[in-house]
Amino acid sequence: MKKHRIAGLALALGLLMISPAAASEGMPEVVLGDVQVTIQPAEHQAEPTQITVSSSRPVVTDAQQRILEKYYQILPELKKLTLQTAGESSIEGTWDFQFYQTPPQGSSPVWAANAQLIVAANTGELEILRISHPQWATEELPPAELAKQQAAQFIKQLMGDKADLYRLNPSLGYGGSSSSDSEGNELHWSTASVSFDPVINGIPVLYNELQVDVDAAGRITGFYRHQSALRDVSSFPDPAKAISQPVAAAIMNQLIQMKLRYVQHQPLQYAPGWSNKPRETRPVLMYIPEFESAIDAFTGKPAWGEDYLSSQGERVKLTGAGKPLFAQTSEEAAKILTEEFNVDMSKLEFEQLFEREDVLQGDKKYKHYLWRTAGDAEVGMNRKYVQLHTVAATGEILRFSVQEDVTVDEEARVSPELLRQKAVQLVENYLPAGAAEMELVTFNFSAVPDWVDKQQLKKEKLPQPTTSFVFYPLHQGIPVSDGAYAVSVNNITGEVTEYAKGGLDTAVTLPDSQGVVAAEVARAEYLKNHPLQLIYRWPEWFGQRAAKPELVYMLNADIGWGYIDAFTGKTVMIQNGSTQNP
Repeated sequence: MKKHRIAGLALALGLLMISPAAASEGMPEVVLGDVQVTIQPAEHQAEPTQITVSSSRPVVTDAQQRILEKYYQILPELKKLTLQTAGESSIEGTWDFQFYQTPPQGSSPVWAANAQLIVAANTGELEILRISHPQWATEELPPAELAKQQAAQFIKQLMGDKADLYRLNPSLGYGGSSSSDSEGNELHWSTASVSFDPVINGIPVLYNELQVDVDAAGRITGFYRHQSALRDVSSFPDPAKAISQPVAAAIMNQLIQMKLRYVQHQPLQYAPGWSNKPRETRPVLMYIPEFESAIDAFTGKPAWGEDYLSSQGERVKLTGAGKPLFAQTSEEAAKILTEEFNVDMSKLEFEQLFEREDVLQGDKKYKHYLWRTAGDAEVGMNRKYVQLHTVAATGEILRFSVQEDVTVDEEARVSPELLRQKAVQLVENYLPAGAAEMELVTFNFSAVPDWVDKQQLKKEKLPQPTTSFVFYPLHQGIPVSDGAYAVSVNNITGEVTEYAKGGLDTAVTLPDSQGVVAAEVARAEYLKNHPLQLIYRWPEWFGQRAAKPELVYMLNADIGWGYIDAFTGKTVMIQNGSTQNP
């Protein structure tokens, strides 16, 4: 049985517009539309530990038993499962308890329930909780108020009076997981993630939240303590010295530029990206903000995030060669990966092939191929995964991605110019034959913050530095968000690690751009629904923290998911099942 963990995206506002060909995990998510996305740090997305089922009960100390009894009271579901292992966790200073329930005789392993509880050994404080029960499987999401209510009740049970030191973040994230076997049996779990931010000086602190996962029935299925010690509270800047909110709003008004974007398949209602449920869509012309960062609360200067650096869009003229890419079998796919994209497949073994329907275009099915390092369990960190997706009916290759755990032991040595040239040449190979003008946006995912001590970095934990190039086709001179081609290139080796085919859907008629409201109207609407708020954030980068926390003004994203219609200048909200104006 394979367990597939899907990283939760804390989607604070709007929609993630992405080509159907690129709508699966692996490719750097391209933020398009009215959206603010926070991706969980990698250390909080670890694969669930494989459970070895034993007929003997583990030895549990008195101290461990007292801790278990506490959590049995809070989470009675745990007591219904069999404790399989109890011992030290891979996280220093913690205990790891794992639970299991054998599936009915003769049924698929996907029907096995399991859970994991990681607690601090000295205090018993909960660090991580995961519960996966086949009877709880659903692609439905909980109503927002139910998720918040159940999460708040759980935090109160868990922390007592200390819960008052946290503020419930109104913005929900969504995530989930799936379980499948070689026979094609598959289960999906969908959850809403509710975050609780610590509060200092009456101001929430980002990046130190408690996260609670809640399913459609209001059950608690996960908990994650994304926290580091906040040190001396006196190190937090005094908010009384910050510029006033009206001054900050005037600065933000100058920074935000609204841009027109087409979307060919705009969902009319929200559903998780891993859902198999078809979604009705429509073509849309919308306004999106070009600046969605924060400003320093004392200087008013932009305070850019450290996750990646992106370029302003530039218009480029390309010449497509119209080269076809088709694979009907895993052997054909592996050959193309080797010959067309120079992917070394020599030490990989083919593991899995499964089909899924396209939730945005329900009449299409896609094949997903997966290869991984042979003897993966024995090679430790040196793992490699390759995924490739095709149209099931034709074998047309839509995307591939390479993920490899290797040590970063040198600075980037391929120039930005050569990286860009490689991406352009690759896209030109597979563009339809003829001249094409596109908008190119570049994302550099290897930027190291200035305050990081590079000598102290544990290189084996660092991601491979990559640069991603996203090419948007144009309609009436306006970029089409979900028609983008995307290429990621390793900054050190110059090898292509990801590719996604884009293109315009000939079955979709995009609206004429005549008659749109002025960008100033869209900006006023956007700022009306996104008032500024003061936020503390203490940047952290792979185990290192900045010398002191920052105080910034950020746009409040509590409104939910939506976009600004380019013809009315009004916000269109996307709910769990409906599209409406606020």
